[in-house]
Amino acid sequence: MDGLESCMEMLSIDENKEEIWIKHYSSHQKILLVGDGDFSFAVCLAEAFGSATNVVATSLYSEEMTRLKYSGAASNLIELEERGCTVIHEVNARTMNRDPLLTQISFDRIVYNFPHAALKRSEANIRQIESHRRLVKAFFKSASDMLEENGEVHVTHKTTDPYSKWEIENLAEEAGLFLVEKVRFRKSDYPGYENKRGSGYRADERFPSGNCCTFKFGKTKMDYLQSRVQMLNINKKEVKWMKHYSSCQKILLVGEGDFSFAACLGKAFGSAVNMVATSLYSKETTKLKYSKSARNLIELKDLGCTIIYQVDVHNLRKHPLLNQRLFDRIVFNFPAAALKWSESNVRQIEKHQRLVKSFLRSCRDMLEKNGEVHVTHKTKEPYCRWEIEKLAEDVGLCLVEKDIVIKEDLVLELMRLSLLETAIPSNLPGLPDRKQSLIPQIIMLYLFYSELNAQAFPTHQDRHTHPNSCPSHKEILGIDDNNKEEKWLRHYSSCHKTLLVGEDDFSFAACLGKAFDSSVNMEATSL
Repeated sequence: MDGLESCMEMLSIDENKEEIWIKHYSSHQKILLVGDGDFSFAVCLAEAFGSATNVVATSLYSEEMTRLKYSGAASNLIELEERGCTVIHEVNARTMNRDPLLTQISFDRIVYNFPHAALKRSEANIRQIESHRRLVKAFFKSASDMLEENGEVHVTHKTTDPYSKWEIENLAEEAGLFLVEKVRFRKSDYPGYENKRGSGYRADERFPSGNCCTFKFGKTKMDYLQSRVQMLNINKKEVKWMKHYSSCQKILLVGEGDFSFAACLGKAFGSAVNMVATSLYSKETTKLKYSKSARNLIELKDLGCTIIYQVDVHNLRKHPLLNQRLFDRIVFNFPAAALKWSESNVRQIEKHQRLVKSFLRSCRDMLEKNGEVHVTHKTKEPYCRWEIEKLAEDVGLCLVEKDIVIKEDLVLELMRLSLLETAIPSNLPGLPDRKQSLIPQIIMLYLFYSELNAQAFPTHQDRHTHPNSCPSHKEILGIDDNNKEEKWLRHYSSCHKTLLVGEDDFSFAACLGKAFDSSVNMEATSL
């Protein structure tokens, strides 16, 4: 390269050409590759794009040293030159923002795969870990000055011990970068890429990447949950549901104990990047208190969940990592203050109430427009005396729905609350709108499951064990569907025998009938 101008001229993007993607990278992005070893990652991108005019690939070493260290470097450099890649040698990741050939250029993506300081001690040695951390932190500081407005810094790194002790995310935050997403790295996604050791007499040898992730960081403190939701909404087929919760909702889990609920949702969604899970305790205390928390935390970290410790629900909205975020669902399962008296003691109940009311008050300012707060709580005495619905109303939240479910021997109550001024959609077309006559309208739907009746139905396992003894629910109902598709509207099915009681103008019955295209399964009554 003759100088800055020639470098800037070579880095070009023809937006009239079709955009081509390989994993996280596009032919329409200006990409800087740092510490690219034998340049095989650059070649991989160039071959995928059919060109490399949008890529700048750098090496710490001179061209001569690069060719001596890596057996494949010579052929890779020839191919990159033919495909129009800008190659710059002797670029130090710590000070690259001051490199004369890079100082005037900003990038959409800056990529550093497997950053590594020179190995002087074992990888587990504290001084060696600190050496690695200094390198990565200096790289982040340089990279943050070289990003476009919505650019990202990508670092691929091992997540197992001792590499996890580098604490990549903390280093990025110290440099003013914030996690956008964390995804598993699979070498097979990048054909031809060879991860080299890079130093010592085994510099040209590959090393096992093992469990590793690509960490994506942004320059601004954006709501990365929103960016993930927007991405998922592009392809609705990716959206996954578990009961009341979706992979496209921004979910905050409060007071997570051993983090088993977060792990449950993460497994169901196949990812946890849309979730923030919090605990009242420090990481160390959590692991001491809950035997299964360590395993759940490892799983959540791999799934991309944001985990925040020492979050007090009394001051939830004031937490520095939460005070600028809004959520679609805020979930607190079994809220409880520290137990000083018996559960039936008036002072203990009032203590619980203060906790819940503070939590609900915080939530009010953290909800998206149509967001909900979910509280799971026991309904029997003395827990019913907490009066959660009244506490919610006191802080400006109203009841949307209340589910009663039976889990083992406990009767649990899930309350769904939303802002009072938010219009509550009926989701039942054809029903008259009565909200104008009663503002704010509070709608309560109680779903009751009879423990006695539940025992009359075979379990999933029983159905497979005794197929001949278990008629289908349609046979039990006497409904001959003649291959008609079963249709659902909210909680009701065309294969249910449904009795509607006290049907004023019969609009609810008409609503169901229209949805099912038939009313033969219904009886509607009026006083």
